[in-house]
Amino acid sequence: MRIPESAIQQYRYTEQWYQASASAAAARPHAASYRMPDANALLGFAASAAERLGDVAARADAARAAALRARSGVFERMTAASSNPDAATAAATERAKPDAYDIVVERVAAAQRNAGRALPAEQRGGFAAGAHRLAIATAGRTTYAEARIDAADTNAAALGKLRDAIRASGAEARASVIRDAAGGTVRLQLTAPGTGSDYAFEVRDVAGSAAADSGIDAATEAAVDARYRVNGGEARTSSSNTVPLDNGRVLATLKRAGGEPVRLTVGPDASAAANAAKELAGAYNALLGSAAAASGALHPATARLVARLPADGLEDAGIRRLPDGALAVDEERLADALTSRYGETVRKLTGSGGLAGAIDRIAAAIAAAPTSALLHPNLRAAQAGLPLYAPRLGAYPAWLGMNGLLLDKTY
Repeated sequence: MRIPESAIQQYRYTEQWYQASASAAAARPHAASYRMPDANALLGFAASAAERLGDVAARADAARAAALRARSGVFERMTAASSNPDAATAAATERAKPDAYDIVVERVAAAQRNAGRALPAEQRGGFAAGAHRLAIATAGRTTYAEARIDAADTNAAALGKLRDAIRASGAEARASVIRDAAGGTVRLQLTAPGTGSDYAFEVRDVAGSAAADSGIDAATEAAVDARYRVNGGEARTSSSNTVPLDNGRVLATLKRAGGEPVRLTVGPDASAAANAAKELAGAYNALLGSAAAASGALHPATARLVARLPADGLEDAGIRRLPDGALAVDEERLADALTSRYGETVRKLTGSGGLAGAIDRIAAAIAAAPTSALLHPNLRAAQAGLPLYAPRLGAYPAWLGMNGLLLDKTY
C-alpha cells in the first residue's frame, strides 16, 4: 500500500500545527478537537495497518497456544471399550499400549459381612450387665473394643454402646446398628472396608459375651476373592474387583460373573484426538487468513513463512491441505491412522518435525520479531516523514507523531 504524498505533506502540516498549539492540547479532553480535517485519510490508514498487524500477532499467539496443547499428550490419550459393560469395564492411562483383552469373569470379589441377630429393640436384659471386651482381628492387626452395659439398658442402647466402642477402637470393620421400625427389632452389623480375603476379619469375646449374644461373632457373608482369566490363560485371583492389565497401565473392573468372554479394547481416544486436531488446524487457518488480510501492511517474508507450512505426509494422518493453503481434518482417516500406525501418526502430528512443531516455530518467529520487522518494506520508506509509534497500551504500530496523543485518545 502506498501513502499518497499529499497525505504525508498534510501530516507534516498537522504536526507543525499541533506543536504550535501544544499548551492548548493539554486542556482539551479529546484529541479529535485538534485533528485537521484533511488528516483523516492518514489517520485511517494508520489505524487500519495497526489493526491488521495486531490481528496477525494475536492469531500467532493463539496458534502457538494450540500447538502447545496438542503437544501436551492429547494425541497419546488412550481409552478402553468393553463388549459387555455390565460384566467388565476398563480404564487406560496415557502410557497404555493399544491392545485387546478377552476377560472371562468366573467370580467377583465380595466383602465380608457379620450381621448380628435381630433383637427386640426395647427389651432389657439381652446382655449381662458389666464390662464387655471384644477383639476384632484382621490380617496382621488386632484391635480391642470395650463397652460397659447397664442392667437397665435396652437392646437398642446396648448395641449402640457396642457400635460406638468398635468405632472408637480403630477397627477397620465398619460397625452400624440396623433398625427395623416395622418389626420393632434392632441388630448390630460389621462390614469389611473392602472386598476379598485382604479385608477378612474375625470377632471374638475377650471378656463378657457381647459378641456371641449379639451374633456378630459369625460371618453371614464371607469374604470372597475375584477369579478371572485373561486371553484364555490360567485363572487369576484378586481381593479387589479392579485388576491390572498391561503392567497396571490398564485397570479392568470386574462386575458380574459369566461364562462368555468380555473383550476390552484399548486404543487412542479418537474423539479427543479429532478435537485437538481441529483446534490446531483452526488456529493455523485463522493465522493464515489474518496474514492474507494484512497484505500490503505485513512483510512478504512473514506472509510466506505462514503460508509455507510443511505438510508432507500429513494426509496419511488425516490432515489435508486445501487449495488455499488452509488445513482440513478427516476424522475417520485420523482415527484409522492412530489405530493402525499409532507411533508414526503421533510423531507426524506432535513431533518436533510434525504439524504442531511447525506451527509452533512459525508462531514463535512472529512473536519474537520486533514490530518494525513485520511491516511491509514500502511502509518502512515512509518512516523518515512519519515516525513509528507504538501506543502505550498496545502491541501494534501506527504512523503517528504528536507524542501519541491522537492514537491514545482516539483508538
